[in-house]
Amino acid sequence: MIKLSEYTKFAIDVAKKAGSLQMLYFGNITEIKKKSSHIDILTEADTKSEKLIIKEITKKYPNHSIVSEESNDIYNQDEYTWIIDPLDGTTNFTHNLPIFAVSIALLKNN
Repeated sequence: MIKLSEYTKFAIDVAKKAGSLQMLYFGNITEIKKKSSHIDILTEADTKSEKLIIKEITKKYPNHSIVSEESNDIYNQDEYTWIIDPLDGTTNFTHNLPIFAVSIALLKNN
């Protein structure tokens, strides 16, 4: 049996919370913003789930760095860096295709 690390358990828990928040918007998108091009889009589900993920990480691991797709990165002098794509598959999400995910990774010592 595989024993999950503290970090893995935390990431899964936070991803599930963010996914639950996103499902409130799935099939219910009222506004789509364009970022760098017409195919690079952003929704309220992206930004709100990212805020939730960042809040959870900074609460539990305040010294860890965070690199995220939609927000300014947070750099601290710690060996751990969280990498976040809060809504990986935004185009599918906005077209009501259930092929999207919350992506969270943890990098240690680069």
